[in-house]
Amino acid sequence: MEHMKCDLVVIGSGGAGMVAAGHASELGAKVIVLEKNKMVGGNTWFAVGTRYVHSKRGEENGMGDLRDEMFRECMKKTNWRKDPKTVHRFLDEYENVYNWFDDLGFRDLTFFKKMGNGMAVMEMYERKAPHQGTEPSRGPGFVGSTIVEYMMEVCRRHDVPILTGWRATELHLDEAGGICGVTAKQGEDTLELECRAAVVATGCFSANKELVTRAFPEHFAKPGYYACIGLSSATGDGITMCEQVGGEVLDFVELGMPGLGHHPWTWNIHAASSRGMTVWVNKNGQRMVDEAAVSMDAGKAVAARQPEALIYSVVDSHILDLLQEELAKTLPPNEQLYLGDLKESYEKEAAQGKVHCVKGETLEELAQNMARVAGVDAQGFLQTIADYNRYCQTGHDDEMLKEEKYLVPVREGPFYAAQLQRFYEITQGGIEVDHNMQVKKQGGGVIPGLYAAGDTSSASGNSLNGTGLALAFVSGYVAADEAVRSRT
Repeated sequence: MEHMKCDLVVIGSGGAGMVAAGHASELGAKVIVLEKNKMVGGNTWFAVGTRYVHSKRGEENGMGDLRDEMFRECMKKTNWRKDPKTVHRFLDEYENVYNWFDDLGFRDLTFFKKMGNGMAVMEMYERKAPHQGTEPSRGPGFVGSTIVEYMMEVCRRHDVPILTGWRATELHLDEAGGICGVTAKQGEDTLELECRAAVVATGCFSANKELVTRAFPEHFAKPGYYACIGLSSATGDGITMCEQVGGEVLDFVELGMPGLGHHPWTWNIHAASSRGMTVWVNKNGQRMVDEAAVSMDAGKAVAARQPEALIYSVVDSHILDLLQEELAKTLPPNEQLYLGDLKESYEKEAAQGKVHCVKGETLEELAQNMARVAGVDAQGFLQTIADYNRYCQTGHDDEMLKEEKYLVPVREGPFYAAQLQRFYEITQGGIEVDHNMQVKKQGGGVIPGLYAAGDTSSASGNSLNGTGLALAFVSGYVAADEAVRSRT
């Protein structure tokens, strides 16, 4: 058994953990980082961008100060369930965090108003070398991994050990009820860390089926499949450890479920399969919605009503040509870089012979293959397509009233059916914290010296759309600030 001593233990090396470690080390604390995986970064490593609130360079780029507007938005969306002090703390500290990033040399952000909803965001238009990827919605090479790399450099400058492959298993409290140590394990080896404070930044619990069912019974206690596209290591270790020492958990939690999509497979098929010219059918081979009028977010509710929550998005060769043109015109410039050739992507996926993409040279062959891999009613499907093609000919969709401009007949082979399924990326919340990121005790009060930050803390959440990455950075920064100020 090995022993180490420090001022602050940071458990987890995602965005919240690395910002906490970097900031605390700059404040003069002796810090040790524990990371159970072999590499740092967590879910932050794959994050693309974040919503803008307020910063010096944002002001210079004409983005203004959005704190009051975003406070009202958050409180309205949560019906004032969110602690106003915690929301204000995030919005006010945001500027300090991003100004610090600027001072460290992070100048790669582009500020702009997002098309459609007018949301102010910060992203990187180009993926940073040497990172590579096949889609614009997933890193590394964007804001998340870049900030992690900056924090790694800060930690190197201050001689902060980042112990990868070590899983924190237990928190220890002293006689006064404050944090005094952490136990970590690596295989058969045990490490005992003596500390004055700890920041739990273990990320979400999306891969822990027991916890997600406990937290979200309305989704996971019912039949039907949800695809988890987050990290398999996101098992909520911090929640378990905090609950064992009397911490309050799972009071305010949110589920990062963007909707319905062709995930976790090919990105350009995902982009194409939600477009209005496609035809959606369920396991009975029947349509259930106006494909041009349903959002991907609303689509998850549509899927929930279908047998086994199964939906296929059907296209033919001509529709794919039209979608290729449409996506080239309507996708943002940074997403167009990843569009590629739709027919090649469909062909490549279908060649795998799996349930998520099915091909047929004729409609009859497509129906047979859908029946074989997914149990779709072949005759029902063929009747649905025959009816749909008749609607296209008359210019009136008798069932779903889809607009005529989206009515394109399904006639030219080859034909493809891409599976759409409900998916979730992350959970947000789990360990209840106050506005200082200090862990609350069951029954009232806080646990001295114990802090939580990032997706594992109640400071996180989708209450402000698009702020997950910023919440990780800011909560890590605040937790480090408070831990160093009050305990070291």
